Formats: sequence, C-alpha cells, structure tokens
Amino acid sequence: VEKVKEKTHRLQEGDNKHYMPTGIRGIDKVIVGFQKKQTSLIAARTSVGKTASALTMMSNMTLNNIACGFISVEMSEDSCLERLTQVRSSVEIREFTEHTMSEERKKVFYHHLDTFKDNPLIQIQRTTKRGVNNIRHMMRNMKNKNPDLAIIFLDYIQKVQGSDPRQDMRIQQKEVSGVFTDAASDLDIHISMMAQLSRAADDSAPELKHLKESSNLEEDCWIAMLLNRDLAAQRTADKKEKKSLDCQVSIAKNRDGPTGLVDLKYNALTTKFYDGY
Repeated sequence: VEKVKEKTHRLQEGDNKHYMPTGIRGIDKVIVGFQKKQTSLIAARTSVGKTASALTMMSNMTLNNIACGFISVEMSEDSCLERLTQVRSSVEIREFTEHTMSEERKKVFYHHLDTFKDNPLIQIQRTTKRGVNNIRHMMRNMKNKNPDLAIIFLDYIQKVQGSDPRQDMRIQQKEVSGVFTDAASDLDIHISMMAQLSRAADDSAPELKHLKESSNLEEDCWIAMLLNRDLAAQRTADKKEKKSLDCQVSIAKNRDGPTGLVDLKYNALTTKFYDGY
C-alpha cells in the first residue's frame, strides 16, 4: 500500500524516474516508458527493424544516463556497435566507401564511436550458446558488472532454446518466456525482447496472433509493440527517400495504460527510428 501511495505522490510531483523513456516521443506518449521488473516485446517481420528499434532506444536511453545491456544471438558485438554508432552519429558506415566523404563527417562518426569505449552505461555481448540458462547467466553477469543496469535488450527471443532443445518449440518458448519474466523481477531490470512475426503478417497489419511459436510471449509481457513498414517502398526508394521512410508502431498491449498506433519515420541508411512529426 505504501509503495503504491509513494508512486502516486511522485507522479503528482512530476517525478517519472521509475519510468525509462525510450527517447522516441510518439512511443513514450503512449507507454510513458519501460519499468523495472517487467518485460516487453518488440515484434516485426524480417528486415522491418526489430534490432534497429532496440539500438535506437538504447542510444536514446544511454544519453539519458540509463545503463543498458544488449544481448544478441545473431549479430557480433562489433556489428551492433557499428549500427549503434550510425544511429548516434547519423553517419552511414557506407559513406566511408565514398571519395567525396568530408573529413567533418568522419570526425563526427569517430567522435561518437569513441564515446562508447569503456562506457559503463553500455554492455554488448553476443553468444552462440542459445540455451535459456546461459542467457540468464549472461544477464546476471551484466547486472553484477554494473549494479545500476536498468534494461537489457535481447535480440531475439525465438532463437533462445529451452533447457531441453529436443522438446517442441512451443514448449521451449513457454519456458523461455517464463524464465525471462522471473529474471526481470529477480535482477530488478526491464527485459525488452525482440520477436519474430509469422509470414501471415505480410498480408495484413501485424497483430499479436502473428507471434511465432508461442502465445506465452504475448501473455507474459507487459508491453507489446508491433512494427510495420512497407519493405517494397524501401527497395525502390532512392537514397534521399530512404532517410524518411514511414513506419507504424502498434502498441498492441500495455498493462499499465492505453494502446494505440504511433506513426514514426525510419532512416534506412543509418537504421534509426525517429518521430515523424
């Protein structure tokens, strides 16, 4: 009772510190921000921008002095850092292949890259050991390394295996979802998990029923965001147009508040999401 009262008093005084804003105003307007001891899903079809959205949020959050972790079962650490630097600097890595690239642009990229070195607010790890117990162990080590760690992004959950990989994938995902729900509470962090949507989402606006393998992902999370972009438009867009492609985010689940649609922009060159207004 006292904890709830304390929270209401803080909110009345404008203290939202227990929320962790994503730094994307359209999304924060709906969810306010992530909270510790909870989990969320960021789901989309392949190439729509699951990883890009997580790295955009991570960049924004660390600028707001929020300690973040990123665990990938796909991309290497240097690939994640490269994309994170693109997001932060607004300089595309492929610009370095162009002879016309200015020295100023190079300096901007290197400046932001150097800010990540030995930065306690950022931990990035990749693993090929996809067992749920190993991922949980990695999360615990991240928290031990920095007790102020507030959020971990996991890319992506359907590639994480249960304790018995011989079991049906749906049974494994039920276990995985439960383990990370408990880990968020035990470690006093928020865990935001990237998730893959089934091909059925290609023919219509994405819905929670399109989550691959397990309905438990939907049931266990506090917040579920579904990303939708026109990939055909991206393929045919020229370089200028790729800087401001449309994206719609459906806040399909929000236990603490409203749901709704958020219109964003996506820079396909630097893989950054930003507000479209």
